[in-house]
Amino acid sequence: MEFPTEQYHWAIIFELIPPDEKPIGGLAKCLGGKTVKETYDEELKQDGEDGVEGMLKQIFTDRALKDFVQKAGFDSVKTKKEFHEKARNVLIEIVTSTACNLKVMTEESIDLDEVFLLLQLPYDPKVPPAQSMALKLADRQEIKLPIKETEYAKVEIKDAKARMVPAQCPTEQFISGMDFDDAYPKVPMHLRYDINQPDKFQALTETDLIKLTQTRLREFIKFEGSQNCGFCKSIFAIHNKQTQDQIFSDGFANPLKIMLPEGKKGRTADNVRQYFGEEVGFFFHWFNFYTRWLTVPAVLGLLAFCRRFVGLSLTSQRYIQMAFACVMVFWSALFAAYYPQASMVKNEKWGMRNFLTTAAPRRGFDPKKQGMPSESARRNFHWILAAAFMMEAILATAAINMFRDYAKHLPEDETIMGFSGKSAGKLGKTLVTLNIKVVDIIWGLLSPKLSMGDNWRTDQDLKDAMVNKMFGVKFIVYYYPFFYYAFIQEKVEGCHPIAPAGAQTACMDSLVLNLEIFFVTHICTAVAMLIVPIVLFRLTCKAEMAKAVGGKKFTYIQAQAKCADYMGDTDDMMELVLSLGFLMMFAVALPVMATLAWFCNLLELRLQGFKMVYVMRRAPPRGQEGIGSWQGIIMIVSKVAVIVNVGMAVFTMVPCKLMPMQMQLLIFVAVEHMMLSVTMIIEKGTAKMDVATSTMIELAEDIGDDIMGDVSKPVTVDSTTPVDIGMDMKPDSA
Repeated sequence: MEFPTEQYHWAIIFELIPPDEKPIGGLAKCLGGKTVKETYDEELKQDGEDGVEGMLKQIFTDRALKDFVQKAGFDSVKTKKEFHEKARNVLIEIVTSTACNLKVMTEESIDLDEVFLLLQLPYDPKVPPAQSMALKLADRQEIKLPIKETEYAKVEIKDAKARMVPAQCPTEQFISGMDFDDAYPKVPMHLRYDINQPDKFQALTETDLIKLTQTRLREFIKFEGSQNCGFCKSIFAIHNKQTQDQIFSDGFANPLKIMLPEGKKGRTADNVRQYFGEEVGFFFHWFNFYTRWLTVPAVLGLLAFCRRFVGLSLTSQRYIQMAFACVMVFWSALFAAYYPQASMVKNEKWGMRNFLTTAAPRRGFDPKKQGMPSESARRNFHWILAAAFMMEAILATAAINMFRDYAKHLPEDETIMGFSGKSAGKLGKTLVTLNIKVVDIIWGLLSPKLSMGDNWRTDQDLKDAMVNKMFGVKFIVYYYPFFYYAFIQEKVEGCHPIAPAGAQTACMDSLVLNLEIFFVTHICTAVAMLIVPIVLFRLTCKAEMAKAVGGKKFTYIQAQAKCADYMGDTDDMMELVLSLGFLMMFAVALPVMATLAWFCNLLELRLQGFKMVYVMRRAPPRGQEGIGSWQGIIMIVSKVAVIVNVGMAVFTMVPCKLMPMQMQLLIFVAVEHMMLSVTMIIEKGTAKMDVATSTMIELAEDIGDDIMGDVSKPVTVDSTTPVDIGMDMKPDSA
């Protein structure tokens, strides 16, 4: 494979017409198949959505149509080939004009059926800002950049003794007053870039250049429309081979180093963010945080699992499970409370504090629609539809279980819907699973489309809305069968006792068995979903190299074209949070889940890193403040976990299970309220940010303006006529 000698930032793939393409014959011709040449030779009408005018509107923005397309002479276009040639020429004119000033290069694919247009935003820190397009765009787009650490010393602040001393750049560790530990990395404040004061800011990174280029290109080109109408095949950000290999050597993307710690104060997440942007950075930061915090429950869960093999009585085993459940309830509350504190450090370090209030609006966002009754009705309808899907999952499962119960008591010589009682019972189990899967698939396709149609201001607002509605339905779909096994099955269907006096029934065994199956299946599925793309990528590259023409070489950029696009972290976070929910809510039934989850996380973390670096196309950098709405979801699940764990301990386990119902309810209410109170104290008593982060923010707000040279100016105005308000009441005022 041939690697590039110069790093470009973006690639656009266009189709080429093969010179000696064979005609299509046989069945393909009967079905209307055409060669690439025949397709491009088709006539193209001027009007209509599929005509010249309609395709131009799909490819170019209004600004590009006005400034570049109008003078290109599309009125004379007759065929698709002529249209594409002119449109490509317009694109080249845009990216090379003073509007973009991008460096361009082309590269043909190994089999000559595609051409790659490579784009680079030139940047040299030594070039004066007035001559640097990158710095002009940084100023125009008002991006935030970290200031140089040396700028702090130019401003004086008061120390603990009220003396004026030079300020210091803060670090991630706060040591008594303003004494910072230099062993920790510096955390300079992020300020809006000012082209008139370039020396105060650190140099642009490659990720900054990719983001600036994307934002600028979107002012002229519609990425999605260009691909949908067939103007280009794909648009993607280009990987940097040197940085990829560095990330691999650090261990983040090396599956063989699954036991490698994440690093002091999350340095690995900093490297990931530096390469992929904040969205991916926060995903792996949370993933690392979750895995580290899971270490203690994993050890305790393994010890609790060993209770089965030391000859303890059933009651003693249940007490161990209940103790572990208490540990997990408090662990869940601490985990949910402390991650926001950890993410605040990264928000400040990565310049994401208050990102939602400063983020650029989405394309298509209409401020006039905000607060309109039609917009509120649309969003409320989405929630009503979500509730309908939840109810369908519950009611359908209840109806199927009634069907199974009826079939269970059916005489041997009778049938129901053509099935014997035994066969109908098996069919019912299949129908429950089928209904859950169908509901999950339909909602997974429908909900994102409904969210995309709403008038959300920023991409983060859209993502949060999509996540909330998706998770609401998935919560019922995924967890309801386990709630059924834990609390409902014994009351509705009855369970065969497997211990004296009903101390243990087959329902609890069914719950434990299904939890074991879920986690084993989850591990296998997670590994398969990560390994399969790797295998397919290698096979695709091998097949492409076999089609080499004229000794051409397969390049690294062509290999990236065979990779899948990064579609965001929503699906990956959904799977991780759902598995975290199982761990929080059902730990009392299967303590060893914590151990299984820990091992799964260690493996999945490295495989995810390898896939992001070597198998997926480079993720376009997207800003994000923390993990968004996922934090609220995790907090809610931790509260539900209290109710579920206490309920299972009281209603399904000895000794409480053998008590009268009134006593069970009394114990449940008392313990549940006590544990919820403790979790609330943990939540409210945990600071939203640590001392180091608080110091960073206070210092930034205190001296930010001073660093940028803003000074308080005296205000001079003309005086007005004074009046006498006096002290004594005047006679005529009575």
